[in-house]
Amino acid sequence: MANRIGVYTQGTFSVKNPTQAQQQTMAAEAELLGTSDFNLIMLASMHVHEDGTIYFGNTPMISGGQTCGQLAPNLADYIGKMKGSASDGTVLASFGGGGSFGENGEAVGWYDFTHIEALINQYPNPADNPFFQNLACMFSTYPIDGFDIDLESYQGYDSFTPTLITIVEWLRTNGRIATLCPYDAPDFWCNVVTQTASGGVPTIAWVNLQNASDTLQSFVGLLNGVGIGLEGIACGLQVGSMTADQVTGYFREIESGYPGIGGGWLWNLETFGLTNTEAYAEAVGTGLVQVNSDRAA
Repeated sequence: MANRIGVYTQGTFSVKNPTQAQQQTMAAEAELLGTSDFNLIMLASMHVHEDGTIYFGNTPMISGGQTCGQLAPNLADYIGKMKGSASDGTVLASFGGGGSFGENGEAVGWYDFTHIEALINQYPNPADNPFFQNLACMFSTYPIDGFDIDLESYQGYDSFTPTLITIVEWLRTNGRIATLCPYDAPDFWCNVVTQTASGGVPTIAWVNLQNASDTLQSFVGLLNGVGIGLEGIACGLQVGSMTADQVTGYFREIESGYPGIGGGWLWNLETFGLTNTEAYAEAVGTGLVQVNSDRAA
């Protein structure tokens, strides 16, 4: 089986001052995630404001090095349940995201990483930087394993390279996972992999590649050239109205064209319904396993 069976979840766990009923939904869904084949959960989307405050969706999460107290009081327990009874799952905080906002259509990812960039310029020492102080608090408060970099910039990527290098270096130094979540500009992302390598070995743990059926061809060769082979790519699918069987078919085609691919993930949990967690997790795994099984027969 492929190493990573993943899903992004957006909205269920970021509710501001949730009611008891909403917290019960969170607890139930966390349990379903932990008992399903999903072993990679991405919490979407974390955002960063000008003062370094970290938001989970539209809810303040960490500010001034402390939790804001507006998320579910048992969120840390819910995240722990997502990892499964053996605690062998991985949970990432996904920062940035796609889409636009504001009168001028500013890109969401550009907005978040511009704020991080400005804070790094103002506070070159991460120990003094409000963003990194808040990030440290997030990791110490919640059983989150790493940081998924979902920079989607409509303004041009290259200016963010030093910022991403600083983030990845901080994560490495603090024993946290760094992943990338690109959908275009493969040359830029490969440069980030190269610039953050240690002793010639990538410190980027893997790549959560968006819209994989359209983007794999442009990424695979270049990523391999900087040390991330097929096993280091998890292929993304925006589910939309697809059935579980259609999800399986999608990943069978991926595995057929790129045997040995490192995993697959879905955007997003809320799209296919919380009660279908087990079925859709199995759909991804079946699609990635089936071709290998057929080939061995």
